[in-house]
Amino acid sequence: MKFMANVGIAKFNRWGASILINEMDRIMRHGDPKIYLMEAFEHLVSKGHALNIEDTGLLPWNDNDTIHDLKITREKVLPRIKGGYLT
Repeated sequence: MKFMANVGIAKFNRWGASILINEMDRIMRHGDPKIYLMEAFEHLVSKGHALNIEDTGLLPWNDNDTIHDLKITREKVLPRIKGGYLT
């Protein structure tokens, strides 16, 4: 179930962090070592753990996984940040 993009910021209490670390350890030992954190979140939700999501609304951002992504960020996102977000 893919329902959102992750801007790369997550906050967990000790208990939640422990569950996430255990899930990532399980994934790394038995799954694809290139799995993304978002998929670990999806695994946790499918196991009944609740995750609260903060909507970034209209704040400008981009997922920067590649050089091409960074180029798009520089061309489209950075000017919006410098211009006051809503331009």
